[in-house]
Amino acid sequence: MKKIIITVLTLFILSAFTVPKNKPEVVCLHQSTKFMVDGKTTDWKSDSLKFDNKTGFAYAFSNNNRMLFVQLKMLNVNVQRKALITGLTLWIDPRGKGKHVLGIEYPQGRIHQQNARTFERKPSGQQHRRTNHKMNQLQLHLFNERYQSEKPTLKGFVKAGIAHASVGDGGIKVLLQMDTLGHVVYEAQIPLKMIFVQTDEYLSKHKPFSVIFETGYFHMDMSQMHGGGGMGGGRGQRMGNGQRPNPSRMAFMQNMTEPSRLKIKTIYLFQEK
Repeated sequence: MKKIIITVLTLFILSAFTVPKNKPEVVCLHQSTKFMVDGKTTDWKSDSLKFDNKTGFAYAFSNNNRMLFVQLKMLNVNVQRKALITGLTLWIDPRGKGKHVLGIEYPQGRIHQQNARTFERKPSGQQHRRTNHKMNQLQLHLFNERYQSEKPTLKGFVKAGIAHASVGDGGIKVLLQMDTLGHVVYEAQIPLKMIFVQTDEYLSKHKPFSVIFETGYFHMDMSQMHGGGGMGGGRGQRMGNGQRPNPSRMAFMQNMTEPSRLKIKTIYLFQEK
């Protein structure tokens, strides 16, 4: 009897490793009404968003026969701060392999990834104070106005053979805005012809593509962080006050040294029957 139980348990454990897990697939919603890229959720259905617990990204995709629409709401405060400080890139892989092929970088972030030293010199708390409390109407207006004037940067389109990709009227539109609750809302409108060489294959033949939401990050040596008053201003310098590093500050800085990434590997366009 003991041998039978051991055999059954062994087979169960092996099956857990050999049976492939079903990977979730996303089918775009049908965008039958006019979609405004305005950073508001008025165009969204309340049940349209899917939530990723790790990143705090709530997202949805929709399309008609000409456009792909991307909707994203950032509900994790730390990830939201990271996206605003280091930037956010929407990657699309027309082959459905989950690779970094076509990139739309927006926002580019307040500080470039390689210029982390400027960020490091700021006293603790100042790096993200603007997004750490409820904004008044003027602050919210100034914040949103800044992102209304920022233009996205395209990556990889020419290399992929899509040289006609453009930004603005008739091209790719992206906008990030903050709502009154302090949540960042991101919207994008992308012409299908600027993503897929053969658009009909995706509209009629159920061909998948992939999307990655990815923040930037800082290149910094966490071993150089010592003391509670700040970081060393120069290379190899350390704080010598003997105080312990602030745990919350250390956690925040550690979070900034790696990108937050959400990969949706298998997505299908809505197809009218």
